[in-house]
Parts: sequence; C-alpha cells; structure tokens
Amino acid sequence: IYGTDPATLRPDESGVTALRQQLAIDDGAVVALCVGRMVPKKGFDILIRALAEPILRDLPVVAVMVGEGDDKAAWQALAVELGVAERLRWVGAVPKTEIGRYYNMADLLAMPSVSKPADGLNVCVLDAMSCAKPVIGTPVAGNPLAIADGRTGLIVPEQDAATLAAAVALLASNPALRRAMGSAARSRIERELGWPHLAQRYIEHFQRMVEAAQGG
Repeated sequence: IYGTDPATLRPDESGVTALRQQLAIDDGAVVALCVGRMVPKKGFDILIRALAEPILRDLPVVAVMVGEGDDKAAWQALAVELGVAERLRWVGAVPKTEIGRYYNMADLLAMPSVSKPADGLNVCVLDAMSCAKPVIGTPVAGNPLAIADGRTGLIVPEQDAATLAAAVALLASNPALRRAMGSAARSRIERELGWPHLAQRYIEHFQRMVEAAQGG
C-alpha cells in the first residue's frame, strides 16, 4: 500500500549542514528536491526549464536531483543549454538509509509529473510530507491524493514551466509559508497517510468484510 513511516522519516536536522556543504550549496540557498527515476513521466525537465524562467533568475534556488534513468544525460544537457547547470546537483541513486537527510535538507519537493505516460502516486511525495516539507505537484498521477493545494503544498498545471517557476518562487521567498505548509503536511501524514493509520483502515475494512460474510 502507498504510505510512509512517520517514525522513520521525520523532521531531523542532524547531518543537514554537512550534506549541504558536500553538495556545495550556499547557506542562503533554497533547495528544491526531486526524487525518482529520470524518465519522461516524472516531468523533471519541466523543473529545469522553470529554473530558467525570469521569476527565478534572481532567487537563490538550487535543485537537487536524486535518481538515475535514461533521460538523465539529456536533462543535464538541457540544463547546460538553458544556462542553469550551476543551479542543479545530480546525486544519482541514494540508499533508503540516507534519503531522510535529503528530505530534511530540502526546503520543498517538486513532483511535476505528466499524464502521458501515466504515473502513479510517487511515494517521495509522502516521504517529503513526513519530513514536514511542502510539495509542489501537478494534478496528475496520484499527487492530488496527497497534496492539499494551498495547505500542504501547491498544485500547478502539468508541463507549465512558468507556473511551476512561480510556485517555486512563492515558497522560496516565503519561509513562513514553507514552514506552515510543511507542518500541515506532517500533520496529514500523522493523521491520514502514515502506515499506522492506513494499516488500521485496512484492518477495519477486512473486519467489515468478514462480518458481512458471516452475517450472510
């Protein structure tokens, strides 16, 4: 089942400073994290295009790209072509035991999924929310199931670099809004989308099925 473990992935600042230094990210930079396979349905190329939009030109936004895939080299070339290569960090695959540091280092998660080809709910959305991070996503795949627009993050149209850039700029320039959305995201994981809550819902569902069968 989709979900995340709020006890394992939680707000934790330990190791964050060292990781930023390792990735050569300035203290004042705002980190937009992408986690997933580097394939078309993830839409990470839209974030790269967003970084080149005028609204982000003077904001210290750095995108950290976690994952491998067939489109990685093409997207790296796109970043060079658009003049934003210095604003990206390509870290490749990260072990599950280390991924929590990346979520906690980030200021926001970007999940600009596209509808063709179709994608499902990306667990990274729930994992980032569990670490109290706001999520910017598109209204496709499973994003709307997890992201409460305006409360735990922002929903933007798919394949729209300008609107994605505006959403990133809004959060990048408003730390209080990031904290408020991140806190609401963590609360939603604890109340609705964490494994303990989801497991209980499954147990109750199957109990009702058993009771219905016995009653019949």
